[in-house]
Amino acid sequence: MQLEYHSTWQPIFAPASATALNCTVVLSHNFLDDNVNSRLTRFLTKPKVSQGYHTPDNVGRMYQQCAGNTHDEDRPCDGFFWRDDLEAPNKSGKQLCGGPGCQARAKARVLHQKCVRRFCIDCCKDSAKNPVALKCIAPKHKAAAALVPVSAPTASVDEAPSRPAQAYGRMLSPIYARKLQAIDFDFQNSVSHTTQRDRYRKESEIVISVKWWNEDGKPPLQFSVPVPDYPYFHPADSTIISDVIGIANCKTYSFFDTAHGTWTFTGLARQVKAQTTLLLRSRDVTTCLGLDNNDSGELSRRLSKKRALSVTHTDATSHMSKRVSQATLDDEYFVSIYSSIFATTEYVVRIADLDDHFGSAPPPSSSPISLADDGTSGIDEVNLSNINVKEAPHGSRAPFPLTYACDMVEGFRRMQDLKGKGMTSETSFVKVFPGVWKPSTFSDHKYIWLKTPERVMSAATSAGRVAGGEWGTLLAQYGKRKRGNAM
Repeated sequence: MQLEYHSTWQPIFAPASATALNCTVVLSHNFLDDNVNSRLTRFLTKPKVSQGYHTPDNVGRMYQQCAGNTHDEDRPCDGFFWRDDLEAPNKSGKQLCGGPGCQARAKARVLHQKCVRRFCIDCCKDSAKNPVALKCIAPKHKAAAALVPVSAPTASVDEAPSRPAQAYGRMLSPIYARKLQAIDFDFQNSVSHTTQRDRYRKESEIVISVKWWNEDGKPPLQFSVPVPDYPYFHPADSTIISDVIGIANCKTYSFFDTAHGTWTFTGLARQVKAQTTLLLRSRDVTTCLGLDNNDSGELSRRLSKKRALSVTHTDATSHMSKRVSQATLDDEYFVSIYSSIFATTEYVVRIADLDDHFGSAPPPSSSPISLADDGTSGIDEVNLSNINVKEAPHGSRAPFPLTYACDMVEGFRRMQDLKGKGMTSETSFVKVFPGVWKPSTFSDHKYIWLKTPERVMSAATSAGRVAGGEWGTLLAQYGKRKRGNAM
């Protein structure tokens, strides 16, 4: 007898443990006319992802089967169990986009790693249409967001408070809030006072006195005004003088020319020095009360101030020297006197500068000077026309570079002030130093001024115009080394 065996799967899924599921399969055996049912218990297979072969809507859903379950390829399988509680694994390891566009699709797209919203490019473009949305830095996302016009928000946005008193005053008691406001006010008040003190201090450093004769037969008006555009000063730029004298009288005025002792009309700015007095008067004033008694006398004494001339007699065979006499000259000179009678005797006439101000010496005088004899010298009269006059190694007429460090440092500082007012290096050099402007020579000596240690430069300048304060010493020690040909 031939037996026919037919079995059908009827899985019954039930949880067997916390980590696995078992299925109970009912097998129907047909032995001829007898139907015999048997039950088998099998383990479930590993969860799989549905590909949607028969039903495309099930793409991506997780399901499990019993081990050994088979079915025909021409019909759907019914021996499985849907596991919607499990998420489909991402085989590529990339994260899927969670944007609104991908949530509506059956299959979400992969998000961009650099996207600030963690979206794909389509969802990022849709989100960028929001006026207050952040700009995305991902490639092509930023360009898409920039094409969308950004409009100002309709609702007002509260600005963050800038002061602690305003930030915490709402949540604190009114008494403590007023205390914080008082502390904040005191702090700002102290800061404003400090700034004002600094401004007053800078203005007081460069101040000149102005005497202005505004009416005939009356004493001058006294002014003490700052010079913001030092060393140039114009009365029209001073609000104090223009308010008292009038802006019309300040544009064209007369100043006292100390070189010629006369009044001169001008409309230009005057070059002044700090802590000095400027003598001015209005156009229609002819009589200046008090000028002859006080100011003119002071000016005449200042114009007639001379330098002391000391003549030193030096014997070629002796190291002793004796001062012969003193006279007056208008500038600093070394005068070497060679006499045909005393061939071995050299007379060196040195002029001591009584005015130490840098570059303020007037032109020298050409008139002959008589030197008195004390009985030890054979010279009765010296004519300067027969004397070989050499320029002093320091002072306003010395060639660049000057001999002493104090003069060079003062000149460099004056150049810095002029360059700060807009002058070029060449223009400021001509105004400060004598000689011809040579960029290479000037840069070499300025290099010494900048690179010399501060303590060394301070010691050289404080020494003055004596041995130990020469500029050549600094030049030899800190100057640029010239590389010559070794052959």
